[in-house]
Amino acid sequence: MPTIDRRIGKDGKVSYRVRLRVPNKPLMTKTFSRKTDAKEWAMRTESDLRDGKIKETKQGKKRRLSHLVDRYIADILPQKPHHRQVKTKRLLAWWVEALENPLLTELTNIEIAAARDKLAKIKTRLGKPMAPATVVNYMAILSHVFSTAAQEWGWMTSNPIALTKKPVVKNERVRFLSVDEMARLKPVVDASPCAYLPTIVDFSLLTGARRSEIANLTWGDVDWINKRAYLRETKNGTTRAVILLPSLVMDLTALKKNAPAGAKYIFAREDGLKPLIFEKHWQAALDEAKIENFRFHDLRHTFASHLAMHGATLREIADALGHKTLQMVMRYSHLCEQHQHKRVHAMGLQLLAAVEEKMKEAMHGKA
Repeated sequence: MPTIDRRIGKDGKVSYRVRLRVPNKPLMTKTFSRKTDAKEWAMRTESDLRDGKIKETKQGKKRRLSHLVDRYIADILPQKPHHRQVKTKRLLAWWVEALENPLLTELTNIEIAAARDKLAKIKTRLGKPMAPATVVNYMAILSHVFSTAAQEWGWMTSNPIALTKKPVVKNERVRFLSVDEMARLKPVVDASPCAYLPTIVDFSLLTGARRSEIANLTWGDVDWINKRAYLRETKNGTTRAVILLPSLVMDLTALKKNAPAGAKYIFAREDGLKPLIFEKHWQAALDEAKIENFRFHDLRHTFASHLAMHGATLREIADALGHKTLQMVMRYSHLCEQHQHKRVHAMGLQLLAAVEEKMKEAMHGKA
């Protein structure tokens, strides 16, 4: 039977500690800030223990979440692109703090769900709640940590995130620049005090590259002979080649001439050894050009949308963006359909006109 003790800390905060012991099972304890949560956890955990749904592992009884995260960072993370390593470390640090670094045997989907709800309420720099897609990303990274612990290391018997509901993500947003908006934005970007910004914007607009892919471009990634750039720090970890139009080649050539000696990154800080942070210059350009509801990532949507409107198929768009499946490019399907309708309409008119012309020629022949 579980027992719940009411405790008052030195700071005056009240907490409730559950002590749960089931015959032939180890003692389990957990502390909550609300008594209702303590009761819910005690009842569910006792039932799961009796039904054999919770199977303790020797490692799980003595390892905490921070131990698991540290091993994951040491053994698994080095296999991933550098920019993903930085982001993953930051996200996992958030989880360790939010979940209060519990023993792995004490971690359940209830605690995950509570942390998920807390995450969803965090305000972004724009003052808006965390986007559902961002919350899902946080959960996906932690889920991989748990799966690795259960399947490869024997530190856990199951993945608690598998039982945790994820926010619904709606990927319907397709905000892209019209030609008129581009005409307003370009002169402002060209006049930016950030000398790199014009080339950065054009690079994304003309190749569909992500912000992180552009930021991590090095001079060694440029194939000057074949007019290609190789994006190595991609989201799926697969190197992707993009075509460099003549205007981009000219811009990159000019940057190369003025690059600091020994510079590694194309778009770099003064020492050339670290990627440039250009957010404030980009936002200033948007404000001056009066471009609303637009993010840097939407340049990628602009690239894909105009590809669709110029007759590219969904498969071609997926290849250009570096997607392995068509699922992520279905948002552009209506643009492909609109272009297809125009082509079908034009073809139909030409076909009917040709048939009518032949009919007239046949009539004149009979006459």
